[in-house]
Amino acid sequence: MLANSKNQNLVDHLKAVSCIAQKIARICGYSDRFQKLAYFAGLLHDVGKATKSFQDYLLTGQSDDEAILPMHHEISWAVLIKNFGSSDDNFLIFNAIYWHHARPLNGNYEYLRSRDEIIEKIKASDLKRIDRLIQSLELPDLSGVVMDKDLDVPHLFDSDRTFDKNTNAEMLAIRMCLISADRLVSSMSEDDAAAIAQGRVS
Repeated sequence: MLANSKNQNLVDHLKAVSCIAQKIARICGYSDRFQKLAYFAGLLHDVGKATKSFQDYLLTGQSDDEAILPMHHEISWAVLIKNFGSSDDNFLIFNAIYWHHARPLNGNYEYLRSRDEIIEKIKASDLKRIDRLIQSLELPDLSGVVMDKDLDVPHLFDSDRTFDKNTNAEMLAIRMCLISADRLVSSMSEDDAAAIAQGRVS
């Protein structure tokens, strides 16, 4: 499976982004916890690219509506929140994943508003492809509270009427590490990304 038009292998891309995101967090002086959150955000951010329509798009350059909506970052968020549920750490990881690209809007400025609305647009075969990819990443236990009820997509900023929460700063910190690492790795050659992913470059 491919990650992008540079022909980076998807697993190599995920691993390289996770390594760089963690290093950015370390350089910024973030806590060990935040370094781990940045790492996991990088490792999981593009699992939605495992869909057949996205892979076909990369191979052929042709797209159809299924290749565009829902977009890979929406798919990643929806599948992860459905599989692993909510916890304080998952909230920060998955929020960064949803927002590592802009919210997709159609011509009427509408977007998919919930986990279930996104999930119902994903083919069963694609969900299996994504699950296989996630399993291949050998994650630690990320389980949180799995919600049977539908969940709204995350907000870019959290409401803080008392001005005494750190949530927005925490979301921005993880998002910054992820986006910076993703852009850096995406600009690399296939071989350079693989070298980072496989630990041949520190």
